[in-house]
Amino acid sequence: MKCSVIIPCYNQAAYLTVAVESVINQTYKNYEIIIVIDGSPDNAFEVASALAQKSDLIKVYKKENGGLASARNYGVERSTGEVILPLDADDKIAPTYLEKGMRYFEGNKNDFIVYCNAEYFGFQTGPWKLDPFNVSELCLYNMIFCSAFYRKSTWLKVGGYDSNVKSAWSDWEFWLSLVQHGCEVVKIEEVLFYYHIKPNSMLTSMTKDEEYKGFDYIWQKHKFFIANHIHNPLIINYESYVLREELNDLRRSKALRIVAGIKKLASALGFKK
Repeated sequence: MKCSVIIPCYNQAAYLTVAVESVINQTYKNYEIIIVIDGSPDNAFEVASALAQKSDLIKVYKKENGGLASARNYGVERSTGEVILPLDADDKIAPTYLEKGMRYFEGNKNDFIVYCNAEYFGFQTGPWKLDPFNVSELCLYNMIFCSAFYRKSTWLKVGGYDSNVKSAWSDWEFWLSLVQHGCEVVKIEEVLFYYHIKPNSMLTSMTKDEEYKGFDYIWQKHKFFIANHIHNPLIINYESYVLREELNDLRRSKALRIVAGIKKLASALGFKK
């Protein structure tokens, strides 16, 4: 069974070789590497092309910039493997990650999301303390990093990554979609993924307004699923935000102002309810 490792790259030429070599060094050899240069302004295409000359297992595509979700979809569309593993161009994986992740798919037709324990490297080092997976908790925040295995067939079922979601939230929205379509989530209790922390990482550079918009979009798209899996929808951050904004919209609405005006006039004229 083949695994397609999808590596989108935007402005990460300096790190791309390390990411690709971490795949080449895998103990599991039935794989392909698809690098998608997403309109990158640096020399990422030249670096990727040089890497591809060294191995027939590496394919390089170049497209106009469309964001992380768009680049991942572009790569998955062109993949030939039954199982997909996304890998950001500045991250890396341990030599046995493919071998241990693919075990869950071989001889098993069930849909899975398979991930593992992780560590930081770069600007910050040490273990990434991920909370244990729980569907209710996934409705509140993401606890699965981008480099988790899934079947290409389940990617097709949910329509791929949602390009309307800002890059930092696209993984979370995608996992929610897969879980809704019956994917079982499995975590390998071993450090097999390494997440590169940089001072300008996407999550640390998001503004509060971008966070709220991301929460709002995900809530609107998945609110029925979320509402069925949380115990108190009024206490979670994005729902509270959305409810507050909906109330503000009502207060600002012309219809409500007209009703308020009529009530005020009626009161002034001495009418009662």
